[in-house]
Amino acid sequence: MSRLAIETRLRYSVKDALSVVTKVNSPNIYTFIHRRNGDIDVDAYNQIENRIIQRVIDTQLPIEAIIPQIENELDLM
Repeated sequence: MSRLAIETRLRYSVKDALSVVTKVNSPNIYTFIHRRNGDIDVDAYNQIENRIIQRVIDTQLPIEAIIPQIENELDLM
C-alpha cells in the first residue's frame, strides 16, 4: 500500500472518530473545531486532525484513545 493510500485511510479514520465528537463527550474538541453557528472551522479541524495523526505515529495508540488525551490537554489550556 502506498504512503498516500495509508495517509488517506488514516485521515478517513480520524474523520470518522471526530464525527462522533459532541459537546457532551468532548466539549473542548467540539468547541475547538466548530464555529459558533455550528459549522466546522476547517483550519481548527486540520490542526486537531494533524495532532491526532502525529500522536498515532508517535504512540501507536488507536485514534479513539488519543481523542480523550487531546480533550484533557485542551482542558488544561
